[in-house]
Amino acid sequence: MATRGIIAAVPTAMVLAYSGNMSVSMPPSSASYAYVETAEIVDSPSTVGVADSNLYGMTDDEIATELDRLQSLGVTDIRVFVPWGLVEYADDTYNWSYVDSIMDAAEERDMGVMMEVNATPTWAATDPDSANVPAGSAGPDVEKFTDFMGTLATRYGDTVSVYEIWNEPNYVSFSNPIDPAAYAELLKSVYPVLKDIDPTATVVAGALGTVQDSSVTMSAVTFVQQMLDAGAGDYFDAISVHPYQDTLLFSDGYSCNCGGQLTPLQEIDAIKALIGTDKTVWITEYGVSTVNGEEDEAKQAQYIQDLLDYWQTYSQAGPIFIYTGSDTATGSTDAEANYGLFYENGDPKEAAEMLAAWIAEHTTVVTNPTDPETSQPTLQEAIQSIVNAIRDTIRQAAQSVSAFAQAIATAIANVVTNLTNALASIGGAASVAAADTTTSATLTTAAKSTASTTGAGADAPTSDQAADSAKSSTKNDAARMATAFTTDTVTSSNEVAEATIDSSNEATLATPDTVTPAPADAEEARTETLKQGPVSDTRTTQDDDSPSPAASSEEKADKSASSASSTSTDAHPAVRHDPDPVRRRPHSGPANPVANESDAAKSTRPKTNVSTLVKERHGASATASSSSDIASSDDE
Repeated sequence: MATRGIIAAVPTAMVLAYSGNMSVSMPPSSASYAYVETAEIVDSPSTVGVADSNLYGMTDDEIATELDRLQSLGVTDIRVFVPWGLVEYADDTYNWSYVDSIMDAAEERDMGVMMEVNATPTWAATDPDSANVPAGSAGPDVEKFTDFMGTLATRYGDTVSVYEIWNEPNYVSFSNPIDPAAYAELLKSVYPVLKDIDPTATVVAGALGTVQDSSVTMSAVTFVQQMLDAGAGDYFDAISVHPYQDTLLFSDGYSCNCGGQLTPLQEIDAIKALIGTDKTVWITEYGVSTVNGEEDEAKQAQYIQDLLDYWQTYSQAGPIFIYTGSDTATGSTDAEANYGLFYENGDPKEAAEMLAAWIAEHTTVVTNPTDPETSQPTLQEAIQSIVNAIRDTIRQAAQSVSAFAQAIATAIANVVTNLTNALASIGGAASVAAADTTTSATLTTAAKSTASTTGAGADAPTSDQAADSAKSSTKNDAARMATAFTTDTVTSSNEVAEATIDSSNEATLATPDTVTPAPADAEEARTETLKQGPVSDTRTTQDDDSPSPAASSEEKADKSASSASSTSTDAHPAVRHDPDPVRRRPHSGPANPVANESDAAKSTRPKTNVSTLVKERHGASATASSSSDIASSDDE
């Protein structure tokens, strides 16, 4: 990632299990929270994954080997191909076995998953009379495709964070006829369904080849313009492209004399101007074939690194997915079979070594929030916290007493001054004497009230002492006495506060010796109870007909062996009808044991020929923007 995101922090009574094969249970506590990790694909140009369409059709062991190879490079995100026509080969009848195997392996490795879904089954074609040639290219019925996507997202929503709608719909091998308006209707129908199931999911449109207009292709720019004109603008989060070009570095997109044809970089610039600044551009396929063997290795590494480096400087840039993991036929003259980062035998190519170094250099280490259960304070820390709170409270109280006493002193001085001045102006010395008597009474009352309020210690003056002083005071003596009284009161209050604080600190220091630890057996029992807690599996719902976790391997094999695989979109052996097409994903094995095969069955029969549905994953890019075209243009 890529980094791993923290999906939510929720009360433990409502622990969320989402995106990552994780079901967390903790004992209820009002002060505790559960943090659930999810293998999110981060929308960032430094996120580099691998587009590995060949995973579909592999055995479990082959899938594990392939993903382990990718993770050895630091790759943590994969783009997987889901052929609708092979999974739902009849209406509401599914074979989930291959997709289950991929998802299980990705979950075990905490890998982010992007699902690319295409390939129309004949029964779901918009035109029922369509020949569906090439296989899976017929326009899909919008309602039926939406229903399948809802089923898919409900089943795998805890693993998949990104959905890519179709593959290269601007090329007849995947969409025949090419129809941007029909594609827009697909987005408008699917987008709200996916968001309703998983509001955090990213919906990616396009997967467009950066090709030119021809009889079998439509330029990506033209396609996006017509798609937006048909109202698709609010129904995707990002747009994706496949900027294959094996005769021109991606960064040289504006230095080519290409005879009026747009380079991949120029097409992406034009697309970015159409979609606005609130959406990112993802590259979900890019690579270079090593069909000529080792002499192509350096070129493959150079071209991929050039794209990675340039993409870090590009605005609105999203993740990159390199095509692909491993060769399917190293040494073959078929360029398509030699796009891997690894040779078929698992040996890394020069591009693999480059990618590992690049990812290591650009990886951001993310620190996950500490699990609250492991960060509970010790007893001494808890008591210290209480003492600190008491200390703060006492200091605040002392400050309040000081302010209150100061206010009394000020009020007394003001009363004395005002009264004496007023009487003196009226009756002379006799009136001043009378004022002294009145002042004495006032000070006596105030002193008693203050003494009662402050609760001062033995060093504080008594109310009688304050009254005696007042009786013998003149106007100025009374004011000085009140001030002195206030100062003594505040000093006494502070001494009481500090004495209390010192006592609290002494109690804290004594705690480790005076607190008796709980018996070891009781502590172990409490720990075991906390560990077990109430088990809550919020991730899945087990169907009655699904194998239980305790089912023997022989029973699973017997059930799995009863289903046969097929590479055809239409010809399949009888498979039990799936009674619940939108159920949650089961924990133990495929949801439809009759339709799904065991790994042993997969490994003993010929591999599914996925190319019957998806031929030349990026054939569009080689169709109208071939190396010969650009080479001839350069010669001109």
